[in-house]
Amino acid sequence: MDLFGRRRRSIEAAQASYQASAADLENVRLVITAELAGDYFTLRQLDTEIGNSEPHRGDASEGFATGGFPPQRRRSLRGSTLPKKRRS
Repeated sequence: MDLFGRRRRSIEAAQASYQASAADLENVRLVITAELAGDYFTLRQLDTEIGNSEPHRGDASEGFATGGFPPQRRRSLRGSTLPKKRRS
């Protein structure tokens, strides 16, 4: 027996609290998704700027295998040696 509606109000308050928590969770998901999307587009923009400012270096596997040097530069480096350290 609930003469003054205390139990009913308690249940309604718990339901409202649950709905507020669910809304907060969705808000956090939305903020994280928006931040990720913004970072992705910033990365794509920077990739585009880098691609426009550097000469073509071939594919990624070629870059790792050759130190990132284009073929002409690799040929010129083959016969070169590093300068020797001076002793102090």
